[in-house]
Amino acid sequence: MSIFEYINGSRQVLPVIFYPIIALINRLGYVWKFVLLVLISLAEIVMVAYSVYTHLDNEIRTSQRELAGIELIHPIVKAIQLFQRHRDLSAEILCGDPTMQFKRTAKAREADEVLDDIVGKLSPGLVSSASFRQIRRDWARIQNEGLNWAKNDNFVAHTRLIEQMRLFEITTADDYALTTFPEIETSYLIDTTVSILPRALENIAQIRGYATGILAENKISEPQKVVINTMIAELAATLRDIKINLDKSSSNNPILRASFTATTHAISDTARQIGAAVATVSIVGHSRIRPIDSFSLSTQSIDKSYAQMYQLYEVLLPATEALIETHLDKSRIELRTSIGIASLLILVWAYFSIGICYVMIFNIRSLNRSALAFVGGDMSSRITMKTRDELGSIGNNFNELADRFNALLKARHADEARLRATIENAMSAVVHMDAEGKIIGWNGQAENIFGWLREEAVGRVMSETIVPLQYRESHVTELKRYLLTGEGHIINSRIEITALHRDGHEFPVGMIISPITIGDKHEFCAFIRDISEAKAAASALAESELRYKHMIDVITDYQYTVRVENGHAVNATHSPGCLAVTGYSAEEFTDDHNLWLQIIAPEERDRVLDHNRKILTEADMPPIEFRFVRKNGEPCWVSQTTIPLKDASGSLLSYDGVIKDITERKNAEAEILEYAAKLESAFMRTVEVTTTLFEIRDPYTAGHERRVSELASAIGIELGLNGKQVEGIRVCGQLHDVGKICIPTEILAKPGSISTAEFTLIKDHPKSGYDILKDVDFPWPVAEVAWQHHERMDGSGYPRGLKGDEILLEARIITVADVVEAMASHRPYRQGFGIDVALEEIKHNRGVWYDAEVADACIKLFRELGYQLLI
Repeated sequence: MSIFEYINGSRQVLPVIFYPIIALINRLGYVWKFVLLVLISLAEIVMVAYSVYTHLDNEIRTSQRELAGIELIHPIVKAIQLFQRHRDLSAEILCGDPTMQFKRTAKAREADEVLDDIVGKLSPGLVSSASFRQIRRDWARIQNEGLNWAKNDNFVAHTRLIEQMRLFEITTADDYALTTFPEIETSYLIDTTVSILPRALENIAQIRGYATGILAENKISEPQKVVINTMIAELAATLRDIKINLDKSSSNNPILRASFTATTHAISDTARQIGAAVATVSIVGHSRIRPIDSFSLSTQSIDKSYAQMYQLYEVLLPATEALIETHLDKSRIELRTSIGIASLLILVWAYFSIGICYVMIFNIRSLNRSALAFVGGDMSSRITMKTRDELGSIGNNFNELADRFNALLKARHADEARLRATIENAMSAVVHMDAEGKIIGWNGQAENIFGWLREEAVGRVMSETIVPLQYRESHVTELKRYLLTGEGHIINSRIEITALHRDGHEFPVGMIISPITIGDKHEFCAFIRDISEAKAAASALAESELRYKHMIDVITDYQYTVRVENGHAVNATHSPGCLAVTGYSAEEFTDDHNLWLQIIAPEERDRVLDHNRKILTEADMPPIEFRFVRKNGEPCWVSQTTIPLKDASGSLLSYDGVIKDITERKNAEAEILEYAAKLESAFMRTVEVTTTLFEIRDPYTAGHERRVSELASAIGIELGLNGKQVEGIRVCGQLHDVGKICIPTEILAKPGSISTAEFTLIKDHPKSGYDILKDVDFPWPVAEVAWQHHERMDGSGYPRGLKGDEILLEARIITVADVVEAMASHRPYRQGFGIDVALEEIKHNRGVWYDAEVADACIKLFRELGYQLLI
C-alpha cells in the first residue's frame, strides 16, 4: 500500500472511529475546547501522581507494619525460650531433682507475662486465631498437669507447644509481611531470625532435654543413641542453614558475622560436650561422672549457648529493624521527591498550558474579530499575529486573501466601470428589462436608435416602447412562457425583427436576448442593432455574389476536390485551371494519381505530404506555400488553401483546395527584401558618413564616436541584449555627440582650461543633438539617447537632471562607454589617463553615477574577457 492510499484510507476510517468526540468538540467554542483538554490532561497527571503516591504510601505502610512485626518477634522468641527452659526444669524435676520446682514456677510466671505482652501487641485477628488459642490451652495444661505425666510425655508436650509457638511466629511474620520483603539481604536476615534460628535453639533444647534423661540414668540404649545422634545431625544442618543465610545477609555487616561465628562455635562445642558425655555412657556402660554433675555441666554449657544465641538475636533483630528503617526512609524520601516532582510538573504544565491556551485563544479571537470586521465591510482589516504556527500562517493567508480580495474588488469596480463605459459606448443598443417587462437599463445607442431619452425610457413597458403593435402580444406570450418553463424561441438566439421608433416608423433590427438570473429574480438584457443598412447591403451582396459567380467561371486558379473515406483520400477531381497553373490537364492528373507528387520540388515533398496528412486527421490547416516544376520545366511558386467539409458528427467527408500561382509575388518579395537590405546598408553608411564629417570638423577627438559605439555594443552583448538592441546601441554610440557640431571649433580644440561660458555652450550639445536627430525616423531612440548620455543615476548629470529608471538603458550604456573612452584617450587639453584609471572611476561611482549592472559588465569586459580599446 502506498503512503497516499494509507492517508486516504485513514481519512475515511478516522472520522468514523472518532465521531463522538468530533461531534462534541465541534459543538464547543475554543475556550471550552481548551478547558476540556486542560481538565483531561490535569486528570491524567493527577492520576499518575496519585498512583505513584499510593505505591510509595503502600511501601511505607508495609515497612511500618514490618517494624511492628519485628517488635512482636522479641516477645515470641522470649516465650519460646521460656517454654524451652520450663521443659528443661520439668525434665530435671521428673529426673529426681525437686529443688527445681521453684525455678519452674518462676519461669511459668515469666512466660505468662510474656504471653500477655504478646496479646497486647498482636492484631485482633491473630489473638483470636485458633492456633494462638490452642497455644494458650496447651500451655495452661502443661503448667497444671505436666509434672503428673511421664518424663517422655512431658518432653513431647513441651516440644509440641514450642513447635506451635515457632509456627505462630512464622504466621505472625507472614501477617506482618516480614517474609515477603523485596530486598534480598533483609529477606535472608528475616528468614534466619524468624525460622532458622528458633529451630536451632529448639534443636539444642531438645538435645539437652533428651541427654539429661540419659545422663541421669547413666545408661543409654541403642534407640536412644540413634535419637541423640539424629538430633545432633539436625542441629548441624540447622547451623549450616544459618551460615548460608547470614553469609548472604551479612556480607556488608562485619559485626553480625562476628556474632554469628562465636555463637555457632559455642553451639557446636555444646553439642560435642553432650555427645561426648552420651558417648561415654554408650562405651563403658555408665558414666564416670555423677548424673547430677553431668546434668549441671551440660546445663551450664547449653545455657551459655542459649545466651550467645539470644545475643545473636539481639544483633539480628536490630539489624533487621535497621534495614527496614532504611527502606522506610528511602520510601519516604521517594514519596516526598515524587510529590515534589509531580507538583513541579503540574506547575510547569499549568504554566505552559495556560500560556498556550491564552496565545491560541487570543489569536483565534483576533482572527475572528478581523474576519467579522472584514465580513462587515471593513476592507482595511488585517490580522497581526506574532506566532509562527499554523494560526500565524492562517493569519498571513487571511491578510494575503484580504489583499487579493481588495485587488479583486478594485478590479471588479474597474471592470464594472469599463463594462458601463462599454455598454454606454457600444455600437448596439443595450436594453435591460425586468421580469415584468419594464425597462431598467437604456444606453446611449438605444437613445440614438429608438429616439427615447434614458430618463424617458426607464420605467416604461418594453413591448409598448419599441415593439410594433402587431408583435406585442407574441412578445408578452414569449416572456411568460420563458418565466414558466425556462424555454423560449428567441432567448440566446440572434433574430431579426421589426422595431418601433419613437416617431412611429418601423425598421429592421437584429437582436439577441440573454436571460440573467440573480437568486430567484429574472432579468433580461437585449442587444439590438439597426440593420437597415445591413439589409440594404445584403441585397447589394446578393447582386455582387451573382457577379462573382460569373467571374469564378472564368477564373484561372487551379481548384480540386478530394473525397475522403475512413480517413483516406479515395479520389480527386481537378478544375480546368490546373492546366494554366501546372501545364498538365485534368485528365493527366486523373490518369496518374502520383503526378501531383512528382512535380513538387523534392525538398518540398515531405512538408507538403505532412500538411495533407494533417488535413486527413480532420485538422484545420492554414494555407501552405511551396515550389513545383511546370510541365515545360519552369519553376513555379504556388499557394494551396484547403477547406474541409464535415458531416454533422464532425467526420471529414472531403476537402476542397485552391492552388494559386504566386510566382510573381514571391519574385516581388525577393526584390523587396534585396531593396530593404540595400536601404539598410545605405542608412548605416549615412550614419558613418555623418560620423566622419564630425571627425573632420573635430580631428582632435577623431575615432571617439566609433570607439564609444564599439565598447557600448560589447557591453550590450555582455548584458544579454538581442541583436536588434545591440545594433541600435551601435548607432546611438556613433551619433551621441552629434550635437557638438553646434559648438565652435576653437572651443572644442582649445588646449587650456575653458571658461564657465564656454562650458555652458558645451553642456548644451546633448539638447542640440536631440534637436538634430528627433525628426529622423530611427527604429531606436537615438535622439533621446543623445539627449541623456550625460545624465547620472543620482540625478547629478545634465542637461535635465534625470535619475534612475528615468534614464534609458541605451543612454546608461553610452554614458559608461563615453566616460571610459574619454578618460583613456588623449585630448588637446590633457594627456590620456589610461584604461585602469578609467575603470577605477567606473568602479568608484558604480551605482551612484553609473548603472551598477552596466558598470559591472564594462569592468568584466576589460579585466576578465580581455577587451581592448584601440586608441
